[in-house]
Amino acid sequence: MDKLTLTYALLGHYKESCKNANKSIWEIYLPIIKKALNDYFIGHEISDVKGRAITELQKKIYDLFEINFPIPVLRECLLQLQEEINDESQFKLYSDNSFIIKASAFENVDALIKETEVEMAILESDFDSFCQLHNVKCDFNKLLEFINTMQIEMFTDGNVNLMDINNVVPLYINTRKNNIEIFEIISHIYTGGLLSSYLTHKIKKPVTRVELLIDTNFFISLIDLNTEDAYTTCQDLYTYCKDMGFFMTILPTTVEQIKILLSNRITDFDNKDYLGTIKTADIFAACKRRGLDKTALEMIRSKIKDYLTKYDITMLLPAQIQAITDNAKKSDVYKLLKGKRNNHESALNDAVAIEYVNSRRGDNCTTFSDVQCWFLHNSYGSFYYDPGSSVVKRTSISASELLTMLWMSNPAQIDSLKLSRVGLTAYVTKYMEQHLPSDNTLKAIRKRAIMAQEAGDVKEEDLYSLCTRMSEGSLTQEELASQEQSSDKEFSIFMAQQTVALNDIRNAALKAINADKERQSKKKQLRELQDKRKEISDAKTDSEDALKPLEEQRTKSFKNWEPRVCWCVVGVILLLGIILFYVSNATHGLDEHLTFVNTMLYIIPFVFTGTVALSIYMLTSTEKRRKSCYEKWEQAPENSDYLMLKGKIDTKEKDLQSIDEEIEKLQTED
Repeated sequence: MDKLTLTYALLGHYKESCKNANKSIWEIYLPIIKKALNDYFIGHEISDVKGRAITELQKKIYDLFEINFPIPVLRECLLQLQEEINDESQFKLYSDNSFIIKASAFENVDALIKETEVEMAILESDFDSFCQLHNVKCDFNKLLEFINTMQIEMFTDGNVNLMDINNVVPLYINTRKNNIEIFEIISHIYTGGLLSSYLTHKIKKPVTRVELLIDTNFFISLIDLNTEDAYTTCQDLYTYCKDMGFFMTILPTTVEQIKILLSNRITDFDNKDYLGTIKTADIFAACKRRGLDKTALEMIRSKIKDYLTKYDITMLLPAQIQAITDNAKKSDVYKLLKGKRNNHESALNDAVAIEYVNSRRGDNCTTFSDVQCWFLHNSYGSFYYDPGSSVVKRTSISASELLTMLWMSNPAQIDSLKLSRVGLTAYVTKYMEQHLPSDNTLKAIRKRAIMAQEAGDVKEEDLYSLCTRMSEGSLTQEELASQEQSSDKEFSIFMAQQTVALNDIRNAALKAINADKERQSKKKQLRELQDKRKEISDAKTDSEDALKPLEEQRTKSFKNWEPRVCWCVVGVILLLGIILFYVSNATHGLDEHLTFVNTMLYIIPFVFTGTVALSIYMLTSTEKRRKSCYEKWEQAPENSDYLMLKGKIDTKEKDLQSIDEEIEKLQTED
């Protein structure tokens, strides 16, 4: 994994976790700047940096993150950092772009970077498992390249050839759209790449009164005759555009193209279930999803003008575009499109649209805000209007791209996860559409399958498996086209192979899903047990804290008089010894030293024997009296809380032991 990908993930991660990101776009970039400054401090073993120019910081950021901050943008970010610190003794940026900053001025962001690295490792591991499931070797970098496709095609002059990508990549993204944990990580990379592009493509002023000339596919998506995601995208985009002052127009020839498209689908309605299963971005697929019959589709065709009125889309008059149409017929664009399309009317319609947009686009357009007119589409096929150009240089823009640009003008207005879903789903669908053969080839395959099925060589299950494999992009156009010329036996073997392949994948997937469910269940149990343990442990600590003052009161309640008795006995014995000493000395007139020795010999065994006996008595007596005293204290009504707390602590201790055993068992099983 390269540094740039980690940077994208970090930016996306911080966008989601940053509490104040809605206030200023610049705050999103601060972790990168803080990390660069922190490494600068460590590398130079200094406590503050006195920069002659912020170009020094610019180079450090690039070395660490492989992202280039333009100087004006970096200055904006440093001003944001200065405002955040709000202490000139800690950080000060001067008008000549020199600055002074102390190491203590900001927190270390290494923990956030580490968390992002962990997320990337989770994504790589999950993708690798998915590839193994499909028995395919696929480089993780191919997934990252696909995730960043829109960024490459929107903000550079590069172009990603979707035909060269292994189908397991879009298939993986498609299956992970509803996996919150994994798709969040994917979303961080996706939105982070867009946020990095914002540095050089900043929208400096509001975009208002911009004309959007819509194409056939955008209109079809807007009235929910495309994928569900396309419908949601176009509906959301329509709302945002209306709120921001955009207005929509449509060519009269585009309206005719829409009617022709619907008429063709009405005529071919018998193929609805077959083509609708394979081509997810098709009117037939929408009919299946929405439960529309042939009559409903005819009704929609008859109400095209009503839809235009509903969405406030203005149809241009033929007289308005007569000169533009004449120019379009002579243009190189028209010649190019005729070569790529079988339908000359459709090619001319798009050529007129491009000519019209160019005439109204505006001069010297260098930023998104400069453009006054776009050709808005929602096509998933091989797009041919402006290949290999960054978005600002193009006359056309897709619905997902325009939504992205509006998000970049204010990242707070659209949820990042939703934006990622829109963009990635568009490219997944685009990939699938580009890898599917023409309707004629698909119909020929179906005809062969029906004939083989009637002959008993092919099962219904085989046809279903073939449709599923085609819809996933698992079969190339060449593989399908070759089956048109194959023998009946070869074709039946091919169909059976698709069922076997699909069943193998499904069985492996089922095992993986069950194993994952079991792991997730154990993880959930472990989390619940750990949470419960913490809850019980906290409650036990609280009870112990409440018990401490009661323990002190109970201890103080025991009055131990025996130490004083002991000292009294010892004192009496010593006093008797001294008296005996003087009495013996006075009576017998013995040598003074001999008398002292005799006295000591008398006193010592007496004192020793008496002390031992007294100690044994006191020990036994004290414990009995202490126990009796404590029992009486505990039974007193005013001390009832003591026993209650003791009972709670004992119960919680047993609960903790039981939970520890369960946790150990779960961890051992893993």
